[in-house]
Amino acid sequence: GLCKAVLGKPLDKSVTCSDWELRPLSERQILYAANDAHCCVRIWEALREQHGADAVQLAAAADHAPARATAAQPTSLEAVSRMAPLSVRQGEASVLAAMRQALPDAGRYSVRRSPSGAGSVDEVATALGVSPARVIKSIACVATLNGHFACALLLLNGTERASLPLVAAALGVRRKALRMCRHDECAGLLGFAPGAVPAVGLRAMPPSVQLTVLMSEAVASTKQTVFVGGGSVEAHIELLPTDLMAAAEARAAPIAKTNDTAASGSTPQPARGHDVPDAASP
Repeated sequence: GLCKAVLGKPLDKSVTCSDWELRPLSERQILYAANDAHCCVRIWEALREQHGADAVQLAAAADHAPARATAAQPTSLEAVSRMAPLSVRQGEASVLAAMRQALPDAGRYSVRRSPSGAGSVDEVATALGVSPARVIKSIACVATLNGHFACALLLLNGTERASLPLVAAALGVRRKALRMCRHDECAGLLGFAPGAVPAVGLRAMPPSVQLTVLMSEAVASTKQTVFVGGGSVEAHIELLPTDLMAAAEARAAPIAKTNDTAASGSTPQPARGHDVPDAASP
């Protein structure tokens, strides 16, 4: 196959036809899914070194030229929202491939799984045997201005609530231009439906769209390992916040509501999975 021809070593496909609907996935299935995605990056890098980036891009463009008009990446938010999310297999593989690329030392993170029925932060925390403050929520926001949009991913612990005014200030946009992503926007833009959004391995943004990842100060200052989405509602990546910040290319910012703000009478935020729309934010 191509992997052996370019990299000199074939991809082990012994579990390709195994039962991928059965949960939990076996370690061999998880490793295969990660390698299946990661080898594409390795093949691209090897071909680029051998033939140059321009030659590889021209070859790819020529190969897909007949479908270019229909396969172009959508740029409007409305068009993006019509895209389907990644499958469970694709999502988990994408996250593991991104983690491997960002943190080559596999000892700096581990994969944990919770029962499929564990959806809320409290349920996930109980299943993992940790406090809710160590379960990280990934909340997607979008800022629109003059027909263009930008995306922000907020990383907060399970006890925090996002403050959109603070997020807008951190992004340098007007508060009225910022809102939480709808379900279809989240699935289409990031590749993951709410409840399964990870911090890494997201769908590539359209060229004109900027993605900013903001981590709350409470998460950034945590000394213990935390648990962030692993590409599905059952998968979780355990790692230190410093490694999470590096892998997600995030920056710390004051994005969570303070006690004074929370006491203003806002409706409590529902805690659901790793992506929690904060509908109560002003």
